[in-house]
Amino acid sequence: MHYRIVKESCIVCMQKYKSQEYYLILRVTVLG
Repeated sequence: MHYRIVKESCIVCMQKYKSQEYYLILRVTVLG
């Protein structure tokens, strides 16, 4: 899990990894 990359650029990650699983990871990372 690359939490640092997610925090630095969520939009880029969303574009590179258009996946429901990764979206859930983004949600969890944002929440805590």
